[in-house]
Amino acid sequence: MPGLSGVQLLHIVRESSQLQSLPVLLLTGRESDERIVRYEGANAYLRKPFDAVRLVGNAEAMMSGGKAWT
Repeated sequence: MPGLSGVQLLHIVRESSQLQSLPVLLLTGRESDERIVRYEGANAYLRKPFDAVRLVGNAEAMMSGGKAWT
């Protein structure tokens, strides 16, 4: 993402009173991002390359208020 990493964007979202309850699923290509993603408050993450079924399943679960499959 140009100019801003996904983790930086997640940090901004979690600091915003209007967005902090927004479910966030991050896609990462680096293994080291997994700890950072959890620490910053992502609801779920998938490592690239990811399975489309897992992506859709996670998104559907998060939109319905359920727990992601991560």
